[in-house]
Amino acid sequence: MYLSTGASLVISRLENAGFKAYAVGGCVRDFLMSKTPVDFDITTNALPEKTKALFSDYTTFDAGISHGTVAVMIEGEKFEITTFRSDGKTLDHRHPERVVFTPNLKDDLSRRDFTVNAMAYGEKEGIVDLFEGEKDLKEKVIRCVGVPEKRFEEDALRILRALRFASVLDFEIEENTRRAIFLKAGLLSFVSRERVSEEIKKLLLGKGAGKIISEYSEVFEILFQKGNFEISPKAIPYASTPLSKLAVFFYSFPEYKEQISSLKLSKEERELLSTSITLVKEGIEEDEVFLKRLVAKYSLKTVSLSTCVHTALFDREKRVLSLFEKLLTEDEFVTLKTLKVTGKDLVDLGLPASKEVGEILSLLVDDVILGKIKNDRDKLLEILPEKINNFLKS
Repeated sequence: MYLSTGASLVISRLENAGFKAYAVGGCVRDFLMSKTPVDFDITTNALPEKTKALFSDYTTFDAGISHGTVAVMIEGEKFEITTFRSDGKTLDHRHPERVVFTPNLKDDLSRRDFTVNAMAYGEKEGIVDLFEGEKDLKEKVIRCVGVPEKRFEEDALRILRALRFASVLDFEIEENTRRAIFLKAGLLSFVSRERVSEEIKKLLLGKGAGKIISEYSEVFEILFQKGNFEISPKAIPYASTPLSKLAVFFYSFPEYKEQISSLKLSKEERELLSTSITLVKEGIEEDEVFLKRLVAKYSLKTVSLSTCVHTALFDREKRVLSLFEKLLTEDEFVTLKTLKVTGKDLVDLGLPASKEVGEILSLLVDDVILGKIKNDRDKLLEILPEKINNFLKS
């Protein structure tokens, strides 16, 4: 198996000190899928204090040391080195009550979520595959290690991880694991919204996202505590950006603003998602003036997202999106920010600073959009006095 220079150094240093050490988890899975591993996690029978001492000549981090993990920076690459362990009972269906260190690799692999993630690689032993993970990779199956119900009771996040891996890898979920997902879906209430957000975003980027959302719609209904909604799984692959995929996902939620707000997203992301979905529901027209007015009222980002969502849901020929991109390329959009006159210009002409200033500027923007006047400062200044007088008379 390919190991990066840093990963090889970590393993050889631990072994030279008399310990066992293996690359484990996703890096082994990726290698067996003919992908170049990016991150290398290491598991060892060395206790955390021993590991830290062995790498005292490098920068180490203790954030996960209570769970047996020491992070080491080697030439800009971060390696998480974790002591073989078995997890005790969980009180909250997420975090073990206690962690027990063990000298056995088998104990450590037995606690992992899915067979495809429960393989290790040692430079002496080669691939260590105790649960037929390689077979499941070849058959494109996501299967829990051990009893699925128990795995999900230990950590409810594994339910979302199963769906995410099935989507990203475009795998099927093994029948016993599938049944356990539906049976234990109620445990998702124990998963933080931050982790839910992370998993949903990754899931939606997967090739199999539409299929997974369609097949497991009941799970998403439970996750977002809203039943009887229709998701648009066929539209998700046609959404071109991560945020537009998220918008398509929430489009069919009756209370989409509430559900978006429940996720751990930035304020800008929440506003973009909610507004773009609202605009699509109200209708996006294939019309230059319509699109220009939308941009003037909202923003380029908002309308760009709206056209992406509209295209994914209703316009596979991309007519609206193509028109928007054409206008964008030709710099055909004008907003209050890009208008060549400002509120100061109106105040300088004697108009008191008030809401009327903004209203007049908006009228000027619309005149430019309609082609009544160019967005030219001199021409706009020339008509300002008349515009102000007409506005005040109306």
